[in-house]
Amino acid sequence: MICRKRKLCIGILMIIGLVLFSGKCFCQTRKELEKERVKTMEEIEFTSKVLKRTKRYRKESLNQLIIVKEKINKRNVYIRTLEDEIDLLNKKISDNSWIIASLANDLMKIRGEYEKIIVGSYKKSKNQDHIIYFLSSESYRQAYRRIKYYKQYAEYRKKQAKKIVAIKTILDSKESELKCDREKKKELLSNMRSEKKKLNYEKEEKNKMVVNLRKKERKLRSELRKRERIAKQLKKEIERMLEEERKRGKGIIKLTPEEKIIAANFSSNKGKLPWPAERGIIIGKFGKHNHPVLKNVKINNNGIDIATIERADIRAIFDGEIRKIVAIKGANNTVLIKHGNFYTVYQNLIEVNVKAGEKVKIKQKIGVVYSEKDSENDSVIHFEIWENNIKMDPEKWIAK
Repeated sequence: MICRKRKLCIGILMIIGLVLFSGKCFCQTRKELEKERVKTMEEIEFTSKVLKRTKRYRKESLNQLIIVKEKINKRNVYIRTLEDEIDLLNKKISDNSWIIASLANDLMKIRGEYEKIIVGSYKKSKNQDHIIYFLSSESYRQAYRRIKYYKQYAEYRKKQAKKIVAIKTILDSKESELKCDREKKKELLSNMRSEKKKLNYEKEEKNKMVVNLRKKERKLRSELRKRERIAKQLKKEIERMLEEERKRGKGIIKLTPEEKIIAANFSSNKGKLPWPAERGIIIGKFGKHNHPVLKNVKINNNGIDIATIERADIRAIFDGEIRKIVAIKGANNTVLIKHGNFYTVYQNLIEVNVKAGEKVKIKQKIGVVYSEKDSENDSVIHFEIWENNIKMDPEKWIAK
């Protein structure tokens, strides 16, 4: 009998432990998923805002297509997050259903035992007087044992009563939680169905844009040649600047003690540097890629292209010195900033708020992005990072 009661107590403690542990883990994971979901939706809304502007003032363009693709990617991420939340809820609902069934079973057993104790206690009190029972003891030791037994018996009754109340409280709480989780699951499933409809619409929109843009092959090839010309001219300007640095250092690029510190700090902040615009969407990746529309055509990008809002402030991503400001036909103004042996390039500025030789701080405004409603490079900043004469992938340097 004692062994069975002990097993029951251990079982109840294990269930209560599981309730506390699984509840804590679920809350942490759920909060993380909700945070990710909210962040992704904010990105989708920002992408929609940028896309809405391009659609309002221009016919279908390559940038529009890339933004729509980015929106589709973010929508997929959002749907996956919803699926993860639903899976998590399913597991929690399953766990809670098992816990509720186990607790209800244990509660029934404890209530049964408690009823037996009450009935047994009533019968004993009816058949004999406790005082006479104690006084009829053959020795003091026997009397002490009888008193101790009754105290333990009374204490056990209290513990069982408390146990019943505690289990009932947990049971009610878990049943309420289960109800809320089922309602939340319905809400998430409804949300997911709505998001999948939007995704299908966006995919159809993307496919139509691809078909329409393929009809404009001549225009796309012309734009590509223009981009390649601008990239070559910018590269020449960077090489010219580096040559000037070498001449100043008599054949090598010398760094002052201050510049060495800036370069070391710049390097140590890889992956944590701020974006050149406060908010943006990367629509042009670094390196060689297939053209989004033209078959068998490659695009080579020395940096990244970021679509942002109209007349967005462009800022230095780190402390440094303005080394050069150049105007390139078709790409407006370009600002080159030195950070020790690192250089950052900001192209397509319509306004420039700094001068060559000026020291700038991290996130300091250096200009305003070019924004012309009917232009292909409307509100798009081209951004590059160089370490000496080696071009780097900016996406690996700026914060995610």
